[in-house]
Amino acid sequence: MLVVYGEFGFSADIFIWAGCVIHCEHNSLTGANAARSIAKRAITSTRFYPWVSPDLLSPMNINTHDFLSMLRKAEQTWETVRAVIPSWDAVFTLEKENWTPAKVTPIQMRVLNALNGKRSVRQVIRMTGLPDLDVFRTIYWYLRRRLVSVVPEEKPMENDLRDQLLDYMRQTLTDIVGPAAENVLDKAFDAIETPPERLSDRQLSSLVSAICSKLDLKERRNFHSWAGGMGNRELYDTGG
Repeated sequence: MLVVYGEFGFSADIFIWAGCVIHCEHNSLTGANAARSIAKRAITSTRFYPWVSPDLLSPMNINTHDFLSMLRKAEQTWETVRAVIPSWDAVFTLEKENWTPAKVTPIQMRVLNALNGKRSVRQVIRMTGLPDLDVFRTIYWYLRRRLVSVVPEEKPMENDLRDQLLDYMRQTLTDIVGPAAENVLDKAFDAIETPPERLSDRQLSSLVSAICSKLDLKERRNFHSWAGGMGNRELYDTGG
């Protein structure tokens, strides 16, 4: 049995016997449906379990040639879209002046609704729950028609500045909520959909707001007395 793993917790099982694919499983999908799902994911790692016997299964017939052809076709599509969308962290926004009434598929509409000029491709995949390739292919389709455009990447804060600011913020939260401080900060970063290492100047106010939303009224007042109205440079100076 070959187990394949991808982003966002994806995993699927491929059972091989005498050099042929005899069975595929992904969640409730089996057979050709599971094979198509596998082909649409960016596989990050694999693990082989030679001791798992296919005799334990009720195999579903899969044509090995068709299975490999499906993977090759998906690989070609990946190469095409990744040549235009090289980064999972790329952000796209709508070009509203170029939009005209047109029919879109349900998948295209789901991706469209998630493209808000702030979410990265990775975040759009997580939000929509769609296979990786479907999202990349849809954004590629929009790009070719000039219906979306890439948002210039915002430069993250300087490492030293960010680390000292977050350390001081973490200590302030510890003084207010005790051991729950780390959890509050983690949930705030989840809320703004940005990892700490990508925090930018513009996102600092959003982070503070996200933290306050996790606090009760008294805690919020205490935190605001520290953070209210202060820019990141001021916070850095205070922390230093």
